[in-house]
Amino acid sequence: MRIVKLDELQFLFCVKNKVWGSNRTNLKNWENDSLLIFKVDNQIAGLAKITGNYYSSEEIIWDNDLYKHRRPLKFLAIFKKTDRVNFNPIIKNILIKEWGKDYGHGIINAMKINPQNKELILAVISKKHNSVDYINNNVDVLSKIEMDNREKEEALFSKGLIKSSDMHYKKRIIDI
Repeated sequence: MRIVKLDELQFLFCVKNKVWGSNRTNLKNWENDSLLIFKVDNQIAGLAKITGNYYSSEEIIWDNDLYKHRRPLKFLAIFKKTDRVNFNPIIKNILIKEWGKDYGHGIINAMKINPQNKELILAVISKKHNSVDYINNNVDVLSKIEMDNREKEEALFSKGLIKSSDMHYKKRIIDI
């Protein structure tokens, strides 16, 4: 199990295309059938299983970068925003046991989580309502809502009404 961090819109692009992408080649070393936890806004938004081998692609899926290093996924759980697992304090404490107080480096580098802590995290996740079918059936509508929210956020930022540290979305750099 590994944890990957991204914004809501990029998460929905992963859901729609059933793929994880990165600018790092370390995906080559990830095992098939291993699990990925998706961290969005300090919450667990989804759980997926890697279903195939590493590949590189120039196909544009995300609108904030190419992320040409990829692994195919099957989403096992996707949580509505109201049903997500907060990272504090239970998950945070598990990660502190795993990687120490600077556990963020483990997330940023998508480091592997040991089997005991994996089971603890899965136990917490399993208590939440899984909306995988609802999200898959509505991913285009939900993506449009998030695109609109990002545009509003970018407008507030450009007017100086919010700081970059308060932004939830990565800037769009590619038109898709």
